[in-house]
Amino acid sequence: MLDEALFVICTDKTGPFVAADFWLAAENLVLTACSMGLGTCVTGSAVAAFNASAMKAELAIPAAQVQGGVVRLLADPAASP
Repeated sequence: MLDEALFVICTDKTGPFVAADFWLAAENLVLTACSMGLGTCVTGSAVAAFNASAMKAELAIPAAQVQGGVVRLLADPAASP
């Protein structure tokens, strides 16, 4: 069973609405998880770290991709601090 998962939302697109699209995608993920009884934690402060080239290499994210959102899913929200 899934205990925890990390979703990193990224794209190679640019434009004035890319950041808004990232956060809308994150919101949809959070709402879907909630409807399934899963807990979530959106971590906007991690965006800069996930855009670092070392982190991209660690996660096999292409260098041209930009991350806009990081969402942590918890299978049992009551079990997590």
